[in-house]
Amino acid sequence: MHNQNIVRLMTLLNRKLQVNNRTRDFIRHYVQTYNKVPLWVLVNDLTFGNIVNFYQLMQTNDRNAVCSIIAKGVSWDSKKNGTLSPRKLLRTCDVLKGFRNICAHDERLYCAQVEEASLGDMVKLLGNIIPEDERYNYVLELVLTWQVYANRIHIVSIGELLADMGFDIDEVLDDLKNLREIR
Repeated sequence: MHNQNIVRLMTLLNRKLQVNNRTRDFIRHYVQTYNKVPLWVLVNDLTFGNIVNFYQLMQTNDRNAVCSIIAKGVSWDSKKNGTLSPRKLLRTCDVLKGFRNICAHDERLYCAQVEEASLGDMVKLLGNIIPEDERYNYVLELVLTWQVYANRIHIVSIGELLADMGFDIDEVLDDLKNLREIR
């Protein structure tokens, strides 16, 4: 399986480096001007999932180096959180990738689970890769959004739900009563 993932990723990367009518301008520029594309440029043409796959295929020491760079960038508190391990980073990325895909495909988010993680778990996992102040601002924006919609969100009774689906609950109950009498 590992070799298949390597082949798949290499095929994708090679395809990204072939100049055709779908090639992005910045990739075309590097290929035509330098006959190569630096990774820091190529990464702008990869999906989040591609980047996660790329990370998974890295050597252990390179994954550890990535964790160190991220931990330094987010001011990781190792006394409070332990180390940012490759396993913890991969879990974070997998959960974020799953929730990103749910949003991108207009799926139901409020009760979604990704890798057995809820939306609340995902917000906590963000702390692994973004600075505390950015996470704080994200959570604050969530709370403010909830407050904006608080008076528009309500619990729906079964009667309201059936009415929204085009049923009149009294008619349904009468029909059941009539059907029972017929039997």
